[in-house]
Amino acid sequence: GNPKTAKPNGEYRLSNLPDDVIHRILTSLRDTASAARTAVFSKRWRYLWISLPDLSFQITSFRWEFLVYVLLRRNRNRKLNSFRACIASDTDRFSDEVGLRNWVIDYVVRAGVCHLDLSHADPYERFPVPPGLLGCRTLKTLTLGDLDVTVLSSSAACFHGVTDLCLDNCAFRGHFDVSAIFPNLVKLRLLHTEVSGDDDHCGTNGFMEISTTQLVYLNMVHLLCQRVKISAPNLQVFKISDIGSVISDFFVFDLPSLRHAEVLLYDDQEADTVFKLLYWIRNVESLVLSTGTLEDLDEAGLLKHQTFSFGNLTSLKLLVPKDKPLLSVHEGVKTYLLSGTPHPQNVDIDLDSLPRVPNED
Repeated sequence: GNPKTAKPNGEYRLSNLPDDVIHRILTSLRDTASAARTAVFSKRWRYLWISLPDLSFQITSFRWEFLVYVLLRRNRNRKLNSFRACIASDTDRFSDEVGLRNWVIDYVVRAGVCHLDLSHADPYERFPVPPGLLGCRTLKTLTLGDLDVTVLSSSAACFHGVTDLCLDNCAFRGHFDVSAIFPNLVKLRLLHTEVSGDDDHCGTNGFMEISTTQLVYLNMVHLLCQRVKISAPNLQVFKISDIGSVISDFFVFDLPSLRHAEVLLYDDQEADTVFKLLYWIRNVESLVLSTGTLEDLDEAGLLKHQTFSFGNLTSLKLLVPKDKPLLSVHEGVKTYLLSGTPHPQNVDIDLDSLPRVPNED
C-alpha cells in the first residue's frame, strides 16, 4: 500500500474488512468478552462486537453488568443467531437475580435466537428454566445444563422448530413426554438427566416417553428414571450407557431403521434388562458393546438359551474393563453375538478398553 495513506498497526486493512468477515473473526474467539477486547484494533471495530450475531458468556469472564451492557447497546434490528451463557449465581450482589435471568431470556427470544445454550455454574443448585423461553418459536437447537426443566411441559411451550435437544444434568418432575414438547426432534441427548415422580401425573415413578417418527439419533447417559418408553421407527443411531439399576420398566418398540448401537453397561445389570436391550437392537449393522455383564451371563449359562440373533452385523467392537486384558473376552460371548450372522468370518471385530466416562457426543 501507499506509505503515505497506510495507517499504523495495520488499521487501514482492518477497517476495510466487510462486517460479516469481522463478525466471523470475532465469533471464533472464546467468548464475547474476548471479542470486546478487539475494540482497540481499529476505530471501526470499536463497536462492531456489540452487534455480533453470536454471543457467548463464559463462566470465567461472566459478569451481569457486562451482559446487560452488551444487550442494551446491541443493534436490536440484527437477528441473534446463537446465545450461550453459563450463569454463576451471585445473590450477594443482585437481590433480583431471577428477574435478571428472566430479562435476559426475554431479550434473546425477542431477538429471534436460533441456537440457545443455557447452563448454571452450580450443578447442585438447579434453577428453573425462565418461563419466557416457552414462547420461543425461532429455536432450532437447545442445550440446557444443570437446570430444572419441568416448566418445558407447560401448555404454553412451543418448540416445533427444535431439531436438536441436549439436556445435561437436568431435572424434570412428572410425565416427561419429550415428543409432545419437541415433536420434530432429529437428535436427542439425555446426559445425567433425572426424571422424578409427580403425584399429579404418575405417582412416585418418573416416566419418560419418546415417541417420534423424526428422531434419527438418541444418546442416553446415566438416565435416572424408573419408566422409559421409546418408539422411533426412523432411529439410526442409539447409544445407551451407565443406566445402573434405576430403570425398572424399559420398553422399546419399532426400531426397524437402526444401523448403529452402543450399549455400555458399567454396573451389574439384571439379565432381563440386558436381553431386552440386545433384542431391541438385534438388527444393527454396527455394534459397540461392553463385555462385563455379558461375561457374567455367559458364566451363568444364560446366553445359550437366547433365540434371537444379530443377522445384519458387519462391525463389532467389544469394550473390556480396564482391569482385564483385552484378549480375555469369553469365547461364549463372541459365539453368542456372531451365531446368527450369515458370514461371521467377515465381521470386523475390534477390542478396546471400556472408557471410564461414557461417550456423550
